[in-house]
Amino acid sequence: MTAPPKNLSIAYAIPEDIGGRRARFVQIANTVSALAREGVRVHFLHGSGSRKGLEEAFGRCGLKLPRGVESVPIQLLRKVPVVGLRMSWNWVAHRSILGKLLGLRESTRVDVVYVRHVKLARFLLRFRARLGIPLVFEAHAAAEDRDRKEVALEREVVENVDGLVTISKALEDCLRERYRVSAPVCVAHDGVNLGEVEPSEGVSSSPVVCYVGSFRKIKGVEVLLEAMRGLPEARLVLVGAIPGTEEAERVRGIVDNYGMSDRVDVIEHVPHREALKFLRSARVAAAPFIEDKGTVHGSPLKLFEYMAAGVPMVVTDLPSVREVVRDEETAVLVPPGDAESLREAIRRLLSDEALSGRLRDGALRAVKEYSWEERAKRIADFVSTQVAGRGQREADR
Repeated sequence: MTAPPKNLSIAYAIPEDIGGRRARFVQIANTVSALAREGVRVHFLHGSGSRKGLEEAFGRCGLKLPRGVESVPIQLLRKVPVVGLRMSWNWVAHRSILGKLLGLRESTRVDVVYVRHVKLARFLLRFRARLGIPLVFEAHAAAEDRDRKEVALEREVVENVDGLVTISKALEDCLRERYRVSAPVCVAHDGVNLGEVEPSEGVSSSPVVCYVGSFRKIKGVEVLLEAMRGLPEARLVLVGAIPGTEEAERVRGIVDNYGMSDRVDVIEHVPHREALKFLRSARVAAAPFIEDKGTVHGSPLKLFEYMAAGVPMVVTDLPSVREVVRDEETAVLVPPGDAESLREAIRRLLSDEALSGRLRDGALRAVKEYSWEERAKRIADFVSTQVAGRGQREADR
C-alpha cells in the first residue's frame, strides 16, 4: 500500500456522541486516529463537546487524540421523553453537521465528507449542490429485504454517493447485486492496533475459553454457553457485560440455569485495553456469531484482536469471516448456531497442542495485513485517487 497523499483533508461526521460502549465507537476512534497518523487532516464532527471531552472518549478506547484531528462539536437533541411530542431526533444533529460543513468549506479546504450513518448520508445528498464536496459512505451492513423503507433508504444512498467503502467484499457483492452502484468502491476491513495488543508468549496450558465483546444475541454467547455445558473440564471467561442491561441479565440467568456459575466468569465492561488482557491467559478465543444481517457481511473487531493476541480461535463460518481467516490455518470454522460443532472445535483446541500452535502462528502472520494504519492508507488512497472532485462534477450536472 502506497503512502497517502500529502495535504488530504477529510471531514468525518457522526450524528452522536463518541462516548458509548459499542464496538462502533472503537472503530470510529481508531479510523479517525489512524487517518491522522498517516498525515490526513481530519475535521471530526461529533457530539462529544469540547476537545477535552473528545480526548477522554478516545482515551477510553486506549488512544491518544492525534494533533491532526480537529474537533468540530455539533449540537445534539438529547432524548428526553416529552408526552405527545413527535419529532426526528436526528434533525438537530443533521442540520448542525450541515452548518459546520458549510462553515468549513468557507474557511478551509475539505476534499471529502466521510460518513457511516445512512440517514445522515441521505440528508447530505439532498444538499449536494450547496455543499459541492464529494460524499463517501462507509457501509457496515445491508438492509433487510423485507424492510422496504430501509431498502429504499439504502438504495438512495448507495446509488448516489460519490464513493462507497464497504467493510467486506461480501457486503460489496450484496450491494452490487441489489443496486446500480456507479460510484467507485473500496473494501476496507476493520483492523487492530498491533501495538496495543500484546501477543501471548505461546499457547496457554490452562483450559480457559475466552469471549470478549457485546452480549447481543447475534454475537452467539448463548450458543457458546450451550457448547460449554459439555466441557466440564474447561472454564469460560465472558468479558463485556454492561451492568443492568437486559443482555447481561439474560446471560447471567443462563449461567445459573445451567449450573455453571462455578466455572463461568461474567466480567463487566472494562476499558478496551483492559479487556484485551483477559485473552492472554486463554487457551481458546471464541467468536460464535449467529447468522444475521449484522454478521454475514460484517468485519468484527474481535476477530482481529484475537488474531493479534495469538490465541487459537474458533469462529463461525460466514462469508465475511472467510475473507480474513482460513479454516485449519488461522482458525477452526464452525457452522453458525451449531453448539455441538462449536463444542467439538473447542475440545480439539484444548487437547491438540500442535493444531493450536499452528493456528496461533498463522493468525499472527495474517493479522499484520489488518492494522488500522493499513486501513487508513487504503481509504486515503481511495479518496484521493478515485473520489476527490466527484462531488462538484455531480453537482454541476
